[in-house]
Amino acid sequence: MKDRRSRLVFIPAIAALLCAADASGLPPPQWKPSKSDANIQAIGKRDVGKGLDFYSLEHEKQLGDMLAKQVGKRAKFVGDDTIAVYVDRIGQMVARNSDVRMPVTFRVIDDDSVRAFTLPGGYQYINRGLLLRIKSEAELAGVLAHGIAHTALRSATKEAAQGDIVQMAMIPMMTSADWPGTAPRPAEANVEAAKALYSYFNLGAKRTQELAADYFGLQYVYVTGYDPEGYLDILERVSTQTRSSAASTDVFSASPPLDQRTEAMRKEIAKILPKRSDAVVSTPEFKEFQEQVRAWKANPK
Repeated sequence: MKDRRSRLVFIPAIAALLCAADASGLPPPQWKPSKSDANIQAIGKRDVGKGLDFYSLEHEKQLGDMLAKQVGKRAKFVGDDTIAVYVDRIGQMVARNSDVRMPVTFRVIDDDSVRAFTLPGGYQYINRGLLLRIKSEAELAGVLAHGIAHTALRSATKEAAQGDIVQMAMIPMMTSADWPGTAPRPAEANVEAAKALYSYFNLGAKRTQELAADYFGLQYVYVTGYDPEGYLDILERVSTQTRSSAASTDVFSASPPLDQRTEAMRKEIAKILPKRSDAVVSTPEFKEFQEQVRAWKANPK
């Protein structure tokens, strides 16, 4: 009994939540920006990655280096330097107008699937299949900005920290059939409820981070000089085109519903990112880049 109480005291808030309701009875995960988050004049001076995290920046970078090596062993990268250099140039411009606290590396994977993903430590990958769907430089900047925002938010390590805590909180739930103030129930029921709650919190953490990355990514492309509507255009187009496809449906994995994401972003644009006449949508360089990407698909070296 003493051991059980000590574990509950260790993380009382989560333990109380776990015994309060099943996953189906909990509200959907939400993320709300603070006043400082909305201050685009303070970009680069804000600590948007603050919060519970068991990893130091140095540890995260080491983890990212290790994972990047694994990706390098398994993935085939586009061998056209002009494509890689162009993506890196756009990405670095956006990164300079962001809240990242570490260098960001961009790599293009020679794969038809429509996908982009970010590893800890500032490593960002984009598939050639997604590049073929992008129709403007603002759209490309938006996709890269979303990944840069994940790096600034330290999404991967924060999700890992939350998962560790929820797992610890579930220990007493899975090993005891009676909770203080509740009617006794079979241990098997506790185990199933604990699994459901873990899935809920795991998915909730990912979806919350996606909404946050949308929010800050829009700010980064705007401050860099691009039309933030570009990111919404590519998000809506890809989501619509892949909705009925078994392949490539994970382009924005574990994402909140599209309507929820676009509604939140349009509210932000209207509130703190006013439309301007000089916002960049595309450039002649992008057209050349687009032709280069298509040529690589048609005749890879």
